[in-house]
Amino acid sequence: MGKFRLNNRTKSEIYSSTGMDSDFIANADVSVIDSRIENLHHTKLKPATLIGGLLSRGSVYLMFKRFFTKTEIEQQLSRIRP
Repeated sequence: MGKFRLNNRTKSEIYSSTGMDSDFIANADVSVIDSRIENLHHTKLKPATLIGGLLSRGSVYLMFKRFFTKTEIEQQLSRIRP
């Protein structure tokens, strides 16, 4: 992945909403980031979607239903099997 730079305003917005700088976020484990945000806002983060029993917070495949569950795959295969 290519390198990119954030402008100062974006860095400031990230810090004000998360309490962490962008370098820390880029290098930290997701569970650490989630924990710090939860502590900062005194609330538990909730997944944005629940599709097919899968929890997601920002997965493009889940949001646009491009991710298939095992059951859906089996149903599709049963239609084409002789």
